[in-house]
Amino acid sequence: MAEAEGKSNPSGGGVGDEGFGPNKEGLWVLYQGCWLRPMAVESVKLVQEQFQARPDDVLLVTYPKCGTTWLKALAFTITNRLLHPPAAGDGAHPLLTRHPQDLVPFLEMPYRQLQHPVAELEELASPRLLSTHLPVTLLPASTSGLGCRVVYLCRNPKDVLVSMWHFINKVNQNYTIDKAFELFSKGESSYGPIWEHNLGFWNKSLSDSDRVLFLKR
Repeated sequence: MAEAEGKSNPSGGGVGDEGFGPNKEGLWVLYQGCWLRPMAVESVKLVQEQFQARPDDVLLVTYPKCGTTWLKALAFTITNRLLHPPAAGDGAHPLLTRHPQDLVPFLEMPYRQLQHPVAELEELASPRLLSTHLPVTLLPASTSGLGCRVVYLCRNPKDVLVSMWHFINKVNQNYTIDKAFELFSKGESSYGPIWEHNLGFWNKSLSDSDRVLFLKR
């Protein structure tokens, strides 16, 4: 498996990874063509090495700020409609008491090297509904060989940029829209470049349409 290329983001004052906090070091590393923070790289490596997909897995994939929570809520409701009818009432449905991010776990988050081992995912009962921000090139090899299904949600890049900037600007007011545009346009954003992220799953949806569903919002 390829190691992190060790190339740092030369644009100081970059943004953080999946938490969207400010990156105080102003650095990312380019790992297998994708910009990630060093801590995220270590987590991704563990997932690539240890995660074992199952044939009935459903993997929800999004680039950050593309509707991850919305997609998780919809997918959880659909896949669990027999166990948790939407009209159950009395607050019985899990989505009335728990956040969609808690109900559909990420592959690479929280960081797997920090007391959150990949083995936790093995404890989940089948069929598993899982999520990730990883581009297709970083997915564990087992996800392509067992027939598990992928649902990818794509969003207009302009809307992604604006949403990401608003989110980060709440905690880092020095992160200007001009800086956000500069980095985003160069592909230097967490899990970026976005166009390679989108195109990778679009091509997979064309070559394997029975297994990969490409959605747009």
